[in-house]
Amino acid sequence: MIIRRHAGIFETSHLSREREDQVWSSDITFIPVGRGYLYLVAIMDWAARTVLSWRVANTMHGDFCVDALNEAIGKYGPRKTMNTDTH
Repeated sequence: MIIRRHAGIFETSHLSREREDQVWSSDITFIPVGRGYLYLVAIMDWAARTVLSWRVANTMHGDFCVDALNEAIGKYGPRKTMNTDTH
């Protein structure tokens, strides 16, 4: 599958999201706590609109993201398309 790139952004709106286990995505958000932040990453199935795995960490190192993705792959097998927000 080819994903078009426009002005530095990969365009994924043309991808079919009609059936589960076809396209996964991930997102990271921060949660303010006492003296800093916790970081939450979730691996999601676009069509099913479900969270497949998630992790929380107190640093923004990539290890917890990789751990969440590896857990989803371990449970559901690898997917052809994985979309991430790379801003």
